[in-house]
Amino acid sequence: AGRTRSIINDPQHPYTQGLINALPQQTQPGEQLRQIPGNMPTLSQVPRGCSFHPRCEFATDTCRSQIPQTGQYGEVEVACHEVQRLHFEQPTREEAQA
Repeated sequence: AGRTRSIINDPQHPYTQGLINALPQQTQPGEQLRQIPGNMPTLSQVPRGCSFHPRCEFATDTCRSQIPQTGQYGEVEVACHEVQRLHFEQPTREEAQA
């Protein structure tokens, strides 16, 4: 949660990163669009722990068993167990485009 510009320019949650990376503008002409693997769960079968863990390449055992608490990270609020680790491993969009 946060200002749109902050979320789009520096997405902190892995699912948000995946959504932005799946935009057609993020690929070159002729290049296959990036996808988030798997399918969204139905509302009657929401997974235990973080609801994004089945489709998250960074999911850990903690993600699979515990719902993440929302915390302030930079200019946005993020509910992700791995946000601090990912922040240092993933370049921002601006860094990646440089």
